[in-house]
Amino acid sequence: YPVNMKLPSTLLHKSNPNPRVSIEDILCDDCILHILSYLDPSDLLQVEQVNQRWAALSYCAWKHCQELKVSKTVTCKQLNDLLERTQKKLRTLDISNCSDSLVLTKKVLDSIETYCPNLESLSVADNFMKSSAARLIGDKYPNIKHLNLSYCENVNDKVMKILSSKCVNLHSLNLQGLIRLTGSCFSDFKSSLKSLVLRGCYGIKPSSFRILVEHCPELKTLDVSYTNIDTETLTYLAKYLPQLNSLRAEGTDIEWRSGPLNSLSGLHQLDIQDGVKVDDESIKEVCLSCPNLRSLDISDNYLVTNKGTTDLIRLTSLEELNIGGTEITNFSFFTKLQKLRKVGVTNCKAVDDEVCLQLLSNLPFLEVLDIENSSATWLAEELAKERSAILGRPVQLHAVEVF
Repeated sequence: YPVNMKLPSTLLHKSNPNPRVSIEDILCDDCILHILSYLDPSDLLQVEQVNQRWAALSYCAWKHCQELKVSKTVTCKQLNDLLERTQKKLRTLDISNCSDSLVLTKKVLDSIETYCPNLESLSVADNFMKSSAARLIGDKYPNIKHLNLSYCENVNDKVMKILSSKCVNLHSLNLQGLIRLTGSCFSDFKSSLKSLVLRGCYGIKPSSFRILVEHCPELKTLDVSYTNIDTETLTYLAKYLPQLNSLRAEGTDIEWRSGPLNSLSGLHQLDIQDGVKVDDESIKEVCLSCPNLRSLDISDNYLVTNKGTTDLIRLTSLEELNIGGTEITNFSFFTKLQKLRKVGVTNCKAVDDEVCLQLLSNLPFLEVLDIENSSATWLAEELAKERSAILGRPVQLHAVEVF
């Protein structure tokens, strides 16, 4: 129970005086409701099966539910039942991956509108969406702030134009995997947009990104991984989006050594994993252009060697660093980055138990050490446990992925 929670006097006994009475019979309703408030919706459904009392209490607990993610097999009727339980308090709804059992028809969208009048975030990823459904979403939820349409079959520029013209208060938009987009819809995007994911949208023309900048000048988070964006276009984006603090550009042909990020000194997160032209000179230029980085992923770039580490140590604000899959074999530079909380060295065969010991001993704030597919043995896990005990505080090394 939470430290500041006042428990019924019956719970202050060291043991149950009547062994035939179960603990749920001892707990008062308020206490059970408090416990249920920590459960997610799927667990609440299970609790309903215990007995009539718990079913009634579980139903009451739904009024605290503001987020709901449904299973892949939910039907329209089942969705109605779930939404009704939330008593119109729902703000986030995720019906992704339900295309086999739930089609975005007018009936489904009407149900969502009825039971979710305060909806702010909607995810319909991996569903088939017709232009009529897009128009309905725009009509019913004009004030929605977060929309996830990733991998929605049939979503093209026409559909996006409809949505963009109606959903005028969008703050974040996920269009990952929409291969039919060319970018002509960007001219209808609104200036309220702060976060945009275009990952895998390889049909977008480089020239369309310039249109995006003109209509979304307040973007702070942008993902252009695995798109056809080029060096010249990225340089243009950086120049006119100086407030950008998160950029993901995995798997691109960008020439990083030419300094396309010179205008983004305030960038906090950068992901250039699996880049075609990422080498030591690229790392040098990135470190010079973005000295305030807190998170950097340069994994799966085999042209990055130990030479690049001489520049990485300049990033003294780094909290997350992933160098997995590079040719870096000297890991002593990590000790210069004392603020690191998360380190990724996956697929680095040079990482053994001794390296793990050095990282665990010399990085005081380390929480996550990912050494999957390295040369480390089971001793690494024991070292992590021992280090946690020495620190004398709750275990922060919560994910040592080795075995």
